[in-house]
Amino acid sequence: MSSNTNVSFGGEGPKITMKQGKEAAPDGGGLTLLDKLGGADKMIALMDEFYSRVLADPQLARFFENIDVVKLKRHSLNIIATAFSPDAPPSDDGGAPLIQDIPAYLTRTHKNLFEKQGHTEEHFDLFVGHFGGTMESVGVETETMQEAKEKLLKFRIVFEQGAQNAEAKKKKKRDSKVRFSSEVDGKRSAQQSIVDLYVRSKDAVAAHLPDDPKWKAVGACVAVVGIITAVSLILRKQRQS
Repeated sequence: MSSNTNVSFGGEGPKITMKQGKEAAPDGGGLTLLDKLGGADKMIALMDEFYSRVLADPQLARFFENIDVVKLKRHSLNIIATAFSPDAPPSDDGGAPLIQDIPAYLTRTHKNLFEKQGHTEEHFDLFVGHFGGTMESVGVETETMQEAKEKLLKFRIVFEQGAQNAEAKKKKKRDSKVRFSSEVDGKRSAQQSIVDLYVRSKDAVAAHLPDDPKWKAVGACVAVVGIITAVSLILRKQRQS
């Protein structure tokens, strides 16, 4: 039979209720993947080694700057306890509860990493690789290692979709900026065209009027009326097309 044990890293902070490994039956039946990995005590040692590898990887270390590593290990242990032992009990001592929906939880907790730090499925692959190397280093059997990696790789789609959604969001924002810039440029161009048209129209009208300030004012008014009429016709055609 398995028993529950409270585990924590560094002897501080909230604990997580996990199952101690069962005594293996002769045929290995009835054991969860967590049991095969040795239960809580073995998982603590595995997490320590795993994160020493992750934090030493320059492609991954940047995601953990200014992060409380002790809390990070508990966070990961919670996920793994749920994934590797579906019938593991929830925490009853005020610690983190086991996760009911791992994909939704990963999507929510990694949202900023996807959108602000460029986390992708390729980074997840590196994590799984380090986890495999860690299992090998602590003597986990090959068959159990493969089973654990297959379990973890089921969550790869979360990171793939998260990265795709983040890129789509960035593209939408970029397109919006380009569209706004084009509209602004278009308005500036239209304004300049109207000014140019006014100047040309005023000069053309003034050329046929006496050289008198009053007549120049009349010419300017005629030019403005002409421009307003032309712009109105253009807008009407645009609405009709």
